[in-house]
Amino acid sequence: MRSTSAVVPPAGGYRQVGGVRLWLDQRGSGAPTVVFLPGAGLTGLDYLPLHESAAATWSSLLYDRAGTGWSAPVRLPRTALAVTDELHALISATAQGPVVLVGHSLGGLYARHYATRFPAAVQGLVLLDPAHEDYDAYMPDELTAARAGSHLLSLLN
Repeated sequence: MRSTSAVVPPAGGYRQVGGVRLWLDQRGSGAPTVVFLPGAGLTGLDYLPLHESAAATWSSLLYDRAGTGWSAPVRLPRTALAVTDELHALISATAQGPVVLVGHSLGGLYARHYATRFPAAVQGLVLLDPAHEDYDAYMPDELTAARAGSHLLSLLN
């Protein structure tokens, strides 16, 4: 069996951000830069067709959060503060001007959190079936009980 460190991703490359090696694929040119934030259990490459379409008109950036996909492993779960700090460092190193964040599921929660923390850095949000930190406030008791132990609410701490 091959070591995962010998496996090469099918696209993109790596960048050190905050001491962590992140996988990214950057294509296209022009403003704004469209940044894709995958949902939990997904990777940047799951959005490759959308990334290629966006790159035909604008700059487009796919990446894997630390601890996911092709990026360096880190201890999970992580807080939204840690994830958005990492995203801000990546955007600062790769994009010029405000970005459009495309967040799916958990990535949608991170996109909203990022826009709240760094409003001047965000031109727009596209939220695809986004997660929300107030899910349990509107769920029937039996669903809330079934989700007991879920770490979604702890992500914003």
